[in-house]
Amino acid sequence: TNAPFASATGHTHLAWSSLTTERVAVGVGGLYIACTALWLVLTACIKVPLTALHQKDRGKQSRWPKNMRAFVGCFSQPDMVWRSLLLGVCSTALCLQLPFMLTFLVLDFFCQSARLATVLAGVIAPMRSVLMTSIGATIV
Repeated sequence: TNAPFASATGHTHLAWSSLTTERVAVGVGGLYIACTALWLVLTACIKVPLTALHQKDRGKQSRWPKNMRAFVGCFSQPDMVWRSLLLGVCSTALCLQLPFMLTFLVLDFFCQSARLATVLAGVIAPMRSVLMTSIGATIV
């Protein structure tokens, strides 16, 4: 049963190569969800109060608007947006049983490591030139 199979609607679905492969992928995806959710909660619990503490008071306001500005400011930072996005992708992959979406988790390594981000930037930069040359050649 390694070959793709067609559903009643005619769509082709990929099958796992083995039950062990499926269990490992689901386990790693679940572990990633747990760790990332914990990281988001801990980071928010540290950053939101500190941000609210250092905000300037705007007259006599309740703490609610100040805390909400701190919360929105915390979750609008690039690292928080990135982690939230990957958490959503991984959750969607596991809930909807779309294993190909788990491949996006490899991108998280580039987010965590400055060296890998530099390597990725070095690989992507020449690709723009190649792409533009290819488009130019196609037009001509």
